[in-house]
Amino acid sequence: MDGWGTTKVIEAISKHCRFNPGQPSADLGSSITLRDDEYMWRDRSRLSQTSIPGGGDASKVTAYSIVPASYAFAPAHPGIVTKTFSFGVAALRHLKATAFPDQRQFPGEWITTHDALLALWMQNYVRTRREAGLLQEKEEIRFSFPVEFRRLVYLPATYLGNAVMMIKVRTTVDNIMGPGGLQAAAHMIRQASINTTVADVDNFIAVAKVVQSNPSLALRINIKFEGVNTAFGCTSYKNFAHGALDWDSQVFGTYERLRLPSGIAGEGMTIVMPVLRDGS
Repeated sequence: MDGWGTTKVIEAISKHCRFNPGQPSADLGSSITLRDDEYMWRDRSRLSQTSIPGGGDASKVTAYSIVPASYAFAPAHPGIVTKTFSFGVAALRHLKATAFPDQRQFPGEWITTHDALLALWMQNYVRTRREAGLLQEKEEIRFSFPVEFRRLVYLPATYLGNAVMMIKVRTTVDNIMGPGGLQAAAHMIRQASINTTVADVDNFIAVAKVVQSNPSLALRINIKFEGVNTAFGCTSYKNFAHGALDWDSQVFGTYERLRLPSGIAGEGMTIVMPVLRDGS
């Protein structure tokens, strides 16, 4: 399961469902029958629509760079270590309460649990590299994370899959590691999320379509291009739960783990998975 792999699976299912809504699925080797309205869950056409003719403005897509398709990513170290953490319901509530913006400094502000998780990763990335002597107090750091835009483009609530674009925020090490650093990070992340507009999404899709039509180009998240020690990234599979993925296990299998396909550069990346049935 990864962004591109999920996209290809959803495209295959949506193509079948649009041609045969409410009919048994012969080409999937099963007698699955979808309701007439259910094919909309997998319809990605709204994610490929843009009102900008001839391409968008790549300079406004701040978390990405257009690079040659053959761009070679060289890992800083050949060893890749993966660690999984699980947060219970009580821990998530405590984290959100701790990361909530200072109401005296930011009256009326609020965050989501997802904002709090992103702030936690951001602060820990900075702390780890600062303690290793790789970052200085006044050094600028960058953090890239996904912003969901399904509501901006009016995707149905039952839409299956992510509709996200990456956003990048900038701050200094001392701002994140000083008093109230977790709150400052959460506030910054929330502001970047709510400031994402339909125009931003429209431009992002326009730029992506231009890149997609040119085999020599690729759109890559650019958090590391300006300095390997000052950039951090996170992605997430949110707004749906593991418990909601009740596919026919004999046809689609069961969701057990995330694996990045060969060739994906995931070094230093945190992945926030959706909630389990018990809310953890």
